[in-house]
Amino acid sequence: MNRMLMCLIVVFLHGSCKEYLDYKPNIKMAIPKTLEDAELLLNNYSDMNTGYPNQREISSDDYFLTYNNWLAMTEIDHRNLYCWNNEPLTDVMPWQGSYKVVYIANQVIDLLGKLDPDVDAVKWKQLKGSAHFFRAFAFHQLLSTYTVAYNKDLAVSELGIPIRDNPNIDERVPRSSQRAGYDQVISDLKLAASSLPNHVVGQGLPNKVASYAALARVYFDMQDYEHAYLFADAALQENVSLLDYNDLIPIDDLPFSRFNKEVIFPATASYSEAFGEYYCYVDTLLYDSYHKNDLRRELFFKISPSDPNYMTFKGSYDNSFGSPFIGLTTAELYFIRAECAVRRNDLEIAITDMNTLLERRWVKGAYVPVEERDPQKLLSLILKERRKELVFRGLRWMDLKRLNLDPKFRTTLKRNLDGKLYQLEPNSFSYGILLPLDAINIGGLIQNKR
Repeated sequence: MNRMLMCLIVVFLHGSCKEYLDYKPNIKMAIPKTLEDAELLLNNYSDMNTGYPNQREISSDDYFLTYNNWLAMTEIDHRNLYCWNNEPLTDVMPWQGSYKVVYIANQVIDLLGKLDPDVDAVKWKQLKGSAHFFRAFAFHQLLSTYTVAYNKDLAVSELGIPIRDNPNIDERVPRSSQRAGYDQVISDLKLAASSLPNHVVGQGLPNKVASYAALARVYFDMQDYEHAYLFADAALQENVSLLDYNDLIPIDDLPFSRFNKEVIFPATASYSEAFGEYYCYVDTLLYDSYHKNDLRRELFFKISPSDPNYMTFKGSYDNSFGSPFIGLTTAELYFIRAECAVRRNDLEIAITDMNTLLERRWVKGAYVPVEERDPQKLLSLILKERRKELVFRGLRWMDLKRLNLDPKFRTTLKRNLDGKLYQLEPNSFSYGILLPLDAINIGGLIQNKR
């Protein structure tokens, strides 16, 4: 077993994208042979739950960098992403890391197809569900980063991602359509939901509720608000746990524990200096939008150690700086269900969900319940609170893309660096992040439009 895991490390962590996309190693020793092998692979937190693409968050508008901090960043790609420059991206790790998850999941799925499920039916079924979940989660992270906003009328012709569905690393796989990519994600997650139990052993592993939550997020991303509502509701029927922020300590440097009770499935994006406490300054208008009795104001933010005039983010559910938490939580589900409820004219459900959550975010006794009955005003309120609640969660870029399709909510992003103004217009091709150069040159993939 140790030799198998060592070979996996060599295959994936020893060097460049060429070694992953084109190199033809002898990986016979890396091929899992038993259910225990498969379980070890899926239960490797650093491989399966971390290192997802960070480009969405770098490009979003919840923070800003001073010119000096921007210059001080060592990763050139991150500088270009910050101001939406169309320079080629050389850092392949976010792309490669996600496909590493896909490869491991495919190895497990392939193995399970060769083993007798009746030998240990419970474990076999759970591993099958977990592998399909991880593959879907990785595919969705790639789709939400490297493709433009999902439009059901155009998705069949828009470029998606390579859908790798087997462990053959020698096979060249072209980009599918965006529609085919989302169809694959949904198919995997539905299979996971039908296979996974309600409770699993292992804090990084998915369960049935995580599958429902992921389906809610994916359908929400697609603006299929009916299905998003149904799956958010199904997840919340099983888990309604919310933290009461009155029980937390605002002066703590990192007040949220990893794997706290709101976390349904934990995952983080790759580290970037842009999110570090000495670089990242929270958008001032966003910070000012938190009421003084809103506990998120102190729990999410602190005075920047590099400039007392600005605030930096400290509210990660991963209990860390620099690697954004992008996992699934009950709080996100409340916002998905509330927004979808308004869109289907179930105002009471939306109001109840908002009050249930926000009452636990404010100083005890200070919260004034939402009573708004005008659908458009209520929707606007929910969108504002969603941004305030899910800040630095890898979701803002996805929200900007889908909301830019609605003229009422379109947003033009702006950056100012040393007096030079950069703008990102609604529905720009730049909302589909450029693929890394190695994926184009070595993998033979078509680059995104510009």
